[in-house]
Amino acid sequence: MVGMYRLAERASQAFANVLIVGESGVGKEHLARQIHRFRDPEEKGFRVYRFYSSQTDLNEIRKLLFRDLYRLNDQGPVTLFLKSVERIGDKAQLQLLELLEEEKIAALLERTPSIRKPRLICSSEGNGEKENGGQGIHPSLAYNLDVIRIEIPPLRERTSEILPLADLFLQEFKVKYRKKLSGFSPAVRNRLVDYPWPGNVRELRNAVEGAVMLAKDDVIQEVSLK
Repeated sequence: MVGMYRLAERASQAFANVLIVGESGVGKEHLARQIHRFRDPEEKGFRVYRFYSSQTDLNEIRKLLFRDLYRLNDQGPVTLFLKSVERIGDKAQLQLLELLEEEKIAALLERTPSIRKPRLICSSEGNGEKENGGQGIHPSLAYNLDVIRIEIPPLRERTSEILPLADLFLQEFKVKYRKKLSGFSPAVRNRLVDYPWPGNVRELRNAVEGAVMLAKDDVIQEVSLK
């Protein structure tokens, strides 16, 4: 993960478009925010556009994009994060590409110099490439976005990060739920490391939150872990 953060920092300095790929729940949005935070610690210029299915209304996305570019006037660096873009299908992806290259956006930026050119960060599940007619990013859109590619491995392939992440989530949730907790029992820590976490970081975070809510002692025991 340290290597990915270093790459994220270099990507931020280069102000290049970035494609982040990996399984669901590995932390793609978190890394996208980290890339932006290197230039804008308060995330004032970070906007997320979520693509859920082929039913996503690109006209609405277009309106939001123009609105955000105006609202982010003089707010510093701007990052537009396109999340799970592979879900909307080839036709919609090509329409999205046309939108991102639309002359009106270029004209807006030229007409209003105080509005900064946005950086694009896109995320995709899997490796981002179309395989056997399945979901993936259309090559034409990928060429536009894939200047720097960051692949986040699944949590089961980076087991050394499980306990540090669990401790981080513990600190977050014990404050949220006002619990006086000192940590996890040895049995829980072993169980956390041994579990394959098919839902990746998202599943781990949810598991820790549930354990904090159920904990009755100052140390989280196995009975509190789902």
